Amino acid sequence: MRALGVSGGFGHDAAAAIVVDGTVVVMAEEERLSRRKDAVGEIPVNAIHACLKYAGLSVADIDALCLSWNPAKDPSNHQMQSIATRISSESRLEGLEQRTRVYDHHACHAAAAFLYADVSAPAMCIVADGRGELTSTSVYRVWNGGTELIESSPLVASLGTFYAAATEFCGFRRGGQGKTMGLAAYGEAVDAFPELSVDDLRVDAGRANLMREHDDPTHAHRQMRQDWLDAMVERFGPQRRAQHLTDEFLCGRPDSTFERHHADLAASVQLALERVIVELARNTMHRFPGVQLVFAGGVALNCSLNGRLRSTFPDARLHFNPVPHDAGSALGAAVLATWESGGAVTGISTPYLGIGWSHDQLTTLLNYYGVAAERPTDLSETVADYLADGRTVAWFQGRSEVGPRALGHRSILGRPDLDSMKATMNNKIKRREAWRPLGPSVLDSEMIRLFPRSDTPYMIEAQRMHPALRAEFSSVAHVDGTSRPQSVTDWSDTEQLYPRLLAALRERTGWGLVLNTSFNDFAEPIVHSPIDALRTFFSTPLEALALGPYLLRKSEK
Repeated sequence: MRALGVSGGFGHDAAAAIVVDGTVVVMAEEERLSRRKDAVGEIPVNAIHACLKYAGLSVADIDALCLSWNPAKDPSNHQMQSIATRISSESRLEGLEQRTRVYDHHACHAAAAFLYADVSAPAMCIVADGRGELTSTSVYRVWNGGTELIESSPLVASLGTFYAAATEFCGFRRGGQGKTMGLAAYGEAVDAFPELSVDDLRVDAGRANLMREHDDPTHAHRQMRQDWLDAMVERFGPQRRAQHLTDEFLCGRPDSTFERHHADLAASVQLALERVIVELARNTMHRFPGVQLVFAGGVALNCSLNGRLRSTFPDARLHFNPVPHDAGSALGAAVLATWESGGAVTGISTPYLGIGWSHDQLTTLLNYYGVAAERPTDLSETVADYLADGRTVAWFQGRSEVGPRALGHRSILGRPDLDSMKATMNNKIKRREAWRPLGPSVLDSEMIRLFPRSDTPYMIEAQRMHPALRAEFSSVAHVDGTSRPQSVTDWSDTEQLYPRLLAALRERTGWGLVLNTSFNDFAEPIVHSPIDALRTFFSTPLEALALGPYLLRKSEK
């Protein structure tokens, strides 16, 4: 069974994934190839072609085109009614329409998240996002053979839309929910949203009247976002208008457009979200005791929320994954098709499911463009010297990560115990708000020196850094003392370059950790290709680039 999973066509985070006989072969996100962040409204044509090429398959080899949205359950969504036809109309993709299978969006999220759990045992999955077809939060039972919907919440109770309204209130543009989460640490939270509640496994937002006022649930969902925004203005004050670059209030300089009540609103919304999801998780584990619990949907990108779940239920069998957002639903659709055909899937732990380039390909590229580069005998040792000296290094190795977190294959690295490094990364290299939090990659054996928990491989769970070390590692400690570390173990990298780099840093600095942020410039996606890497390297103040086995220095430009 060769299944091609697809997300996109409307909304955001278009992607493609291929699963062959239950084994995940490759996944690609459209934004990385189109270079348009979030790939809003796009069909993942480039991602499909990239996956087919990497897997060595043709369109004729694909048994099923698997869509992560069920148009029959969302008849007013005209864009999704014709997505299979739109894909098949693209050059070299003709004929896929006749092999189309469609799956419920939240079931796709649940199936993708299950891959990163223990697939030999059943799991419960909480899916929370902006919306599925006609649902906003769902609870599924999942096993290696299928899914069963246990309960769902209506669109007007969408937690993702609640958080999106807060993001708009704070003046951040579409996709800025991560900024809202970071901003929350600067505010004082109050219990401002009592209408958000949980009844067993169902979320209620006190908006039932919207369903009565609108025949179309999609219209009610849109109105709900405006209602939340109006309520936030009423309870906290005027919303902030979107700014272009830095938010100077949180850079330590006065800015009348960013006032304290914006941070207080962010903190209060974060508090409400955590309260609801924690109660939903508690109820789920009470009804299904002893079963592992996985978390999916765009809301599951919230590192602070994930950290709260982990600290609230320290003994629970919780599993987080690197692709809980809509891109991951492409992977889930291919998994559902595998199960539908009677197959089983092989669980995974690696986030490195994307496209990679061979050393020969990199050599050819550098020679073609006449780019000067050296090939160190031991790249990890050489880069460790650079980092120990306080320089910034871009790191492009192996297959790309999937999901929005850079995990040591498409990363920008710096020394985390330099007070100036956070400003260098945010202000100079990434040209974004100076207050934005950054995280470290840490050798697994070093994690206990810094954090309460060691097993956090996907940089998607916030933890409180030990208080005595927060000042020393201020570049990777947020204002509330938390950080979102990536624990690095031997399995993390097939070539062992990243673990060896951290070990080399430990020899030089006494600590096996490095500041790790995604390899991209302001408002662009994480780099995908070597050409993307070269372009971003030469257009930013980065000092060195480790491109496969090669090291480029700015002095050799």
